[in-house]
Amino acid sequence: MRSRRVARYAVLLGLVLPGITVADGRLDAASAQGKLDARYNVSLGGVPFGKGSWIIEVRDDQFTATVSGATTGILRVFASGQGSSAAHGTVAAGQPVSGTYSSSIATDKRYDEVRMVLNAGAVKDYV
Repeated sequence: MRSRRVARYAVLLGLVLPGITVADGRLDAASAQGKLDARYNVSLGGVPFGKGSWIIEVRDDQFTATVSGATTGILRVFASGQGSSAAHGTVAAGQPVSGTYSSSIATDKRYDEVRMVLNAGAVKDYV
């Protein structure tokens, strides 16, 4: 039971931290456009237990950030989990302004989903 909880929190942490970073990050007005496309594998002592991707695209007037991850390797025998998060919004005066956020996390026994619509940085609708 504890390994399932650890796997769930590991997936959650891997999905939420990048979303918070994007939502609270600061962009220089001089940085008009850019794209980050990162893929990663997580291992401990050479034993793989997770994989994921992180894609952030910033344009002059909008941004999109997506992240996904899943347990892999021997950890899947004890507890499987996968999830994804996405944030979309505009860029105004060089600052990101979130418009929508969604997240879903699935383990072998539970599924959690969050959807938010934001207006001027405040949550307008939440499911």
